[in-house]
Amino acid sequence: MSAASLADAATPRVGASARLQLRDVSRERAPRRAERPSAAERMIGSHVHKGIYDVGEASRLLGIPRSRLDRWSGRTGTEPALVTPEHGDAFSFADIVTLSIIDELRLRDVPEDSARAAHEVLAHLIGTPSPFAHERLTAGWGAGPRPGGLDERTFLTWTLPIVRSLEHGPDGLAYLWRPTPCVWLNARVQAGAPCIDQTRIPTLLVAQLVGSGDHPEDVADDFGITKDQIDAALRFEQLLAR
Repeated sequence: MSAASLADAATPRVGASARLQLRDVSRERAPRRAERPSAAERMIGSHVHKGIYDVGEASRLLGIPRSRLDRWSGRTGTEPALVTPEHGDAFSFADIVTLSIIDELRLRDVPEDSARAAHEVLAHLIGTPSPFAHERLTAGWGAGPRPGGLDERTFLTWTLPIVRSLEHGPDGLAYLWRPTPCVWLNARVQAGAPCIDQTRIPTLLVAQLVGSGDHPEDVADDFGITKDQIDAALRFEQLLAR
């Protein structure tokens, strides 16, 4: 995946006292407690439970160049947007899932016009502006015309690794994604930032602490988690940095 390396994204060191302050809001392991919004999240407003990602963060997470995201979201170019950001200038969690599906189609040499047509047909069929993020995506498309000329079985085979790693809410839309073991993106936790699974601990924070010289064992102890969880966070961030 393409993203700026951690070395290029150096940030001021977070000291032990700051980590200890973070520990109390970061170490919840039960999903119920982990999904309780922080004060910072409450300040953002109702959008927080839908996830909030600017173009730079979306590019870092998905490995999609910013120029392509700008074109797909209608910021540049003359073609209609493939994805209209739900939050105006920022993407929602459903947008992130949709972008990941569209990028998978691109890697399979599906033309953008076909991806756009599939999205539009399925939006009408399923009844949502985010059909690629909806649980009904895998429920069968019916006997109508092939969306964008795509065969249902082929489409689902290509996108199944992404779809299988999602969990959906009562509205049918995805709200949780586990892209790698022990890491989740939960729209209801830290505004959807990647965190160690079942916690509020951002993987980027872990990488910054270790990158600043702290030992993984010390970071794990400060947060009250295992070194294996720290290692999983580091592996995820290394994956983004490729």
